[in-house]
Amino acid sequence: MSETIPKSVMSPSLNSVYLFGSEDTTQLPGGHQPVRPLGQDCLLILYALDPALIGRRFLLADLPLSVGRSAQNTIVLRDPSVSRYHCRIEQHGEDYLICDLGSRNGSTINGQRFEIAPLQQGDHIKIGASILKFWGAKILNCNITRPYFAWP
Repeated sequence: MSETIPKSVMSPSLNSVYLFGSEDTTQLPGGHQPVRPLGQDCLLILYALDPALIGRRFLLADLPLSVGRSAQNTIVLRDPSVSRYHCRIEQHGEDYLICDLGSRNGSTINGQRFEIAPLQQGDHIKIGASILKFWGAKILNCNITRPYFAWP
C-alpha cells in the first residue's frame, strides 16, 4: 500500500493545517516559538500525538539517535502504534541512514516503507501518527509556513 506524504499536515486537535514551504520563520501550533535556522543537521517534529513535541528539533550531532515509545530513546513518541524501540538514525560518512529496528507497524519516508534507507534533504518520516522532517544544514532556511485553514 502506497502512502503519499501531504503538502500539509492536518491537525483536528490543533484546529489548523500547516503547509510545508520556505518562509523566513516557522509558526507552530499551541503558541510554540518559531524555529530559526541553526546551520546543523536535525530532525523537526511536525506532528505528534503529544502536543509538547510539535516543533521540537533534535540535532543529529549526537548519533546514533533512537526513536520509540520507551523512555530510553532519544525521541520518545507516546503512541501505541510505535514500538518501544522503533528505529535508529546513524551516520555513515557524510550520509545519514535510518534503520527500522523490527518495529511492528513499520515507518515510511515520503510514503515509502523502509528497513534501511538514506535520509535526503527534506525527507518526511512517518512513525506511527508522528511526522518528522529531516533538515540538512544546507536547507535550514526551509520552514513550515503559517496556518491557512481552521477546522469549522
